[in-house]
Amino acid sequence: PMEPMKCMRHLEKLKAMETVMAMGCVKAIETVKAMEKLLAMEKAKAMEYVKTIEIMKAMEKVQAMGKAKILEYMKVIEQVKAMEKLEAMVKAASMEKVKAMKQASHPGGFGSEASKSAGKGRKDDKHHSKTADVQSLQEAVANAQSLPENLRLGWVNVTAPRKNYSMVTCPAWSNKEDIYVHSSVAEPGAVEPGDLVAFQIHVSNKRMPQASAPLWKHVGWKPHGAALTFGQYIGLISKVLPNGSGFLDCKAITEAHGRDAYVHRAVMKQCDLVEGNLIAFDVHVNHAGNPQVSAPCWICCSDDKLMSDFVSSVISDSPNKGSSSRCDRDADSGSEASSSGNPPRKPRQWRARQELEEKDEAETVRLQ
Repeated sequence: PMEPMKCMRHLEKLKAMETVMAMGCVKAIETVKAMEKLLAMEKAKAMEYVKTIEIMKAMEKVQAMGKAKILEYMKVIEQVKAMEKLEAMVKAASMEKVKAMKQASHPGGFGSEASKSAGKGRKDDKHHSKTADVQSLQEAVANAQSLPENLRLGWVNVTAPRKNYSMVTCPAWSNKEDIYVHSSVAEPGAVEPGDLVAFQIHVSNKRMPQASAPLWKHVGWKPHGAALTFGQYIGLISKVLPNGSGFLDCKAITEAHGRDAYVHRAVMKQCDLVEGNLIAFDVHVNHAGNPQVSAPCWICCSDDKLMSDFVSSVISDSPNKGSSSRCDRDADSGSEASSSGNPPRKPRQWRARQELEEKDEAETVRLQ
């Protein structure tokens, strides 16, 4: 009778063991799930780390590329600076060349180059006053010949562009008092200290000597030892040909020779003449029997408004003056004269020397 009881107990123990085992399996499954969850989290973190490393590598690559570009930019900047330095050197060399050429047109210190007139007030006026060869200027003025009675000779002593005036020394007037020149009579940029000038003098309301228009500046090469003379004729550069030569409209020349005076390109370049310049000049007859302007000459530096009536009195009145077949017989072949139908031209305003030097400099740089 005890065996059924033992069997029941064994069955209960087996059930209890099965229950324990089932609970262990559940815990094992839960543990496995937890481990899988941890592995998934670690895998996600590992992926994040990989992405972070890739981003860092990409950033380093971008930085390297930026550094390379910066180096390229620095090289380009250095090249630009080197080019600017080279251009500055070329500019300085061309300026020296232009100054030397202009100084050569006045030998023996006669009207040699001065500091450029870019005035900055009274203090700069001292810099515009030139240490000129006063003795040679005095000799040139004292030995001058064939001057009109109403003209006085002198040389520019000071230019003040910002104050619109210049001062001229005139020994025939006074050795102690300079002549005041307003910018309308002579633009400060058109004359420089040491330039020889011819002008008339009047006394202002303040009882000060003052130059009157027209004021003439001596331009071109004067043979050494030759006396300074004023031009016998006055005319207007009416046309400049492609080869650099030109023609000059002068009523007296037209009446005497029946044609305009021819200006050789060498004279145009030596005297720095442009179309519209009013000049006082001498002429000689070339081998073809035509009137030709001689160097040096005197160029008018006064304002066009002051000179309009005077210009009308010296140029030809007839619009059909001269022959349509006239041409430069002693110049390069193919040089044609100004057309006979053109009306008299108004004088072109005097170009400042600074503008001329800038154009010469730009042309020199272009050619180099």
